Amino acid sequence: MTLADDTGTHLDAAVVAAYLDRALSDAEHSRIQAHLVACAECRDEVAEVAQVLATRPRLPRWSPYAGLAAAAVLALLLARPGPIPPAPDLTLRGPEPPGAGRQAVELVAPAGEGIVALHGLAFAWRSAGADVTYRLVVTDLRGDTVWTATATDTVVLAPTGPAMRSGESYFWYVDALLSDGRSVASAVRDLRIAP
Repeated sequence: MTLADDTGTHLDAAVVAAYLDRALSDAEHSRIQAHLVACAECRDEVAEVAQVLATRPRLPRWSPYAGLAAAAVLALLLARPGPIPPAPDLTLRGPEPPGAGRQAVELVAPAGEGIVALHGLAFAWRSAGADVTYRLVVTDLRGDTVWTATATDTVVLAPTGPAMRSGESYFWYVDALLSDGRSVASAVRDLRIAP
């Protein structure tokens, strides 16, 4: 297992799997988090693997196969020839009516890869139409949900409580339940709270 170091190397598949499986020591975990804050490529890789794992049935945390499953998914992603295509901007849940146009929720603020202040932090996105209910989800780097909010507006203020902490990095996205019963989602965006 090769941990990222200060020479510019990237995380290998076993480290990503151990990180997402919470199988690292506190020192290794801190080192990986520091690398993820500085390396957009590794951060994208961890987000993509976490998103793939989130769509699969969850294994019990005590399962000895959870780490192997994460490593297998990462190995499959890395074994594909050519560059890994970007994650789709749209997720549909349920059947799509024939001929229906697909639309995605477009995120506005905060912008990706930026450092933002927690005080007064507002999440914003473009409207997906009339009579839409939105669900904002904020996760930690492991993919665990740290905060959600439901709204009919396109702006939600972050909580002032302990849900998010200064100096930490998070991912966020928005699901929209449309008036015709379809559900669409935004892309996943990252943010870092200022220390």
